[in-house]
Amino acid sequence: MKTFFSILSIPIRQESGEKIAVGLLLSDGINSRFEYSCSKLKVVKDLVNESRYKFIRKYLRSIEKVNFRIDENKGRIDFVKNPEMQYSYINEPYIDYISVYNNNILVFCKPIRIDISVNEENFIRLFEKYVDVEKPTEEKYLKQVSRVKEDFLPTVINYFSEEKELTEKEYPSIIIPLTVDLFGRNNIPVYAQFVDLERRRLDHIKSEYYDLVQLKRALQEGVGFLVSAEPDKEIFIRQHDIWSNIRKLKDFEFVDISEVEKIKTYAKEHGVKPW
Repeated sequence: MKTFFSILSIPIRQESGEKIAVGLLLSDGINSRFEYSCSKLKVVKDLVNESRYKFIRKYLRSIEKVNFRIDENKGRIDFVKNPEMQYSYINEPYIDYISVYNNNILVFCKPIRIDISVNEENFIRLFEKYVDVEKPTEEKYLKQVSRVKEDFLPTVINYFSEEKELTEKEYPSIIIPLTVDLFGRNNIPVYAQFVDLERRRLDHIKSEYYDLVQLKRALQEGVGFLVSAEPDKEIFIRQHDIWSNIRKLKDFEFVDISEVEKIKTYAKEHGVKPW
């Protein structure tokens, strides 16, 4: 099987064919690499609705987490999370197939043959050419708020309801329905919201913070955690000012993503249950 690569894109406007390249798959039938751009994903987050973004993010994460294995008898590459799971074929014909019959949310382009070996240097060269010239390092990538949120939420399902929607039916003072990332209670409500302060559009940050303020006002009591991380001071100047101000406020307990386990510890010690 010869080496091929395929670019994964997200259609933004169907009528004009506008799309954003976010990921790259490179394979020779035995060795394979796939990675996507965090900075491109941040751009997409500001352009699509929340439910679509969540689907996109989970899809990318599902590809990124799997291992690659070759079935020598059938000459195909498989994405497998563990030996017990059913194979999901990703050989060249399969990529070609899904490039035609896609869901219009994420789209692999037709496989492109290329006469190179699958190694780190070649992968980065293709990635920078077709996807993103500022490919993040693994260390920085792992610190992203959205990634920590996705990893953390499943670990606290015994203490909190996940992404719970609250409306005026439960709390008349809630003017606009809101969704809180974690929501539980013991004798009082306990909740947590992840806020990405490296979003380029300040109105989205304001909206997320206003949801927390509206929730606090509606509940009138409770313990609230605001989870975030320090944004890059050189790139996100105004966002960094917001981060500094939020940490000074007493409305919510600020938790850096590096210390997110504090929320689980609090929930255990105070008998918090999903609500």
